Amino acid sequence: MKFTKSLYFLPALVLLVSYFFKLGMIPNQLVLLGFSLLLILVFLLIFLIRQIKRSKDIGEKIVNVACFILIISALFLPLIGVFEQGIIPVVIYLILIGGLSFYFIRLKADSSSFFDQSNYRNFVILNLLLIIFNSPFQEVLPDISYSPTFQAEYSPNKGPEVYIDEAHNNLHTRKGLYATFSNLLEKDGYNVKSFEQKFTVKSLKKIKFLVISNALHLQNVNDWNGPVASAFTKNEIKALNDWVDNGGSLFFIADHIPFGEASADLALSFGFNFSKGSVIKLDEKGVDLFSRNRNTLISNCITEGRNSSEFVDSIVTFTGQAIEIPVDARPILLFDDEFAHYSPETRKNLDGVKAENIVGMSQGAYMQYGSGRIVVFGEAAMFTGQLPAGLSFWKKIGMNAPEAKNNYKLLLNTMHWLDGTLSDEN
Repeated sequence: MKFTKSLYFLPALVLLVSYFFKLGMIPNQLVLLGFSLLLILVFLLIFLIRQIKRSKDIGEKIVNVACFILIISALFLPLIGVFEQGIIPVVIYLILIGGLSFYFIRLKADSSSFFDQSNYRNFVILNLLLIIFNSPFQEVLPDISYSPTFQAEYSPNKGPEVYIDEAHNNLHTRKGLYATFSNLLEKDGYNVKSFEQKFTVKSLKKIKFLVISNALHLQNVNDWNGPVASAFTKNEIKALNDWVDNGGSLFFIADHIPFGEASADLALSFGFNFSKGSVIKLDEKGVDLFSRNRNTLISNCITEGRNSSEFVDSIVTFTGQAIEIPVDARPILLFDDEFAHYSPETRKNLDGVKAENIVGMSQGAYMQYGSGRIVVFGEAAMFTGQLPAGLSFWKKIGMNAPEAKNNYKLLLNTMHWLDGTLSDEN
């Protein structure tokens, strides 16, 4: 064990350096990470051999080998994104960690001081923590467990095909942040699919319903500080206009800076003027609530629904942008004096930025466009179900938030209006 003791901290040291490489976006982080994992495997094998030698019978040897395999799984799963796959995989992972904890408690040979360098348990805990620091984390996870109760419009997989745009560096995709969105539509009977092509007359010809959410130009994917380029070419904008005009149904969503500006040209082609900045509630206490009581949630066919179960009396959004809507459009959400618009160079830097009056501007509207239909929203999270990454699952953002109890109804009503099952006469 002299070898083990003398180099006990070497894998952890390499992992720590790898973590700082990651923070500084310095090349070769993966090389360091791979080297540390190789060292960890060598050390674990040494610990395993020691435990096998101490085993009293074949059953105990098998347990030690099985737990060795589980330890390897526990160390590698964070690196392949276990914390990005939703609550169920993370719960399973925590159960795995709990089982390994019980295993280490039962090892009498490891009952020595926690700081003893020959301690199998210490080695695993130390390196597991550093591996988690090196693992990929998103800011949020889709809440795939969110499933409100409602009467489905269509039999399973018998509803229309709905395509979600994924060809424009979209922040919200079918299996990503709009997984909850997609699951809800599928529960309603829709067939939700990814659309991975640029918009042309040919590519749009085969589809009837299209969702575009938070598109970006490639140059702004990792640079939200601007300048912000249009996510769509002039030819794509023309193709989308013609497609809607000829009967297509477009669900178009663009959020706070930089997403509003990235989609501004497409919005303007339909007569919607995006604010290109960020809307913030002046009183930071409470939620961004639109309600009938404040006349900020407008009565129309989408908010009324077809019966009491579809009736929407309040909606919660999560910042977003403001929209000037064309005269032919009908508002769904209107801002009052509780909100202001800011146009900072970067989203969260509001120092010295003047508040702009947006009373009467919209955060959601719909209209007929030629033979087609279009619904536009200036906030995307309201139709998500989000959980913070890692192990903090108590905070919820989107349709799954307790205060956003009607958001899922608005989503379903919007889709029903787009597909014609909900009409202006309802």
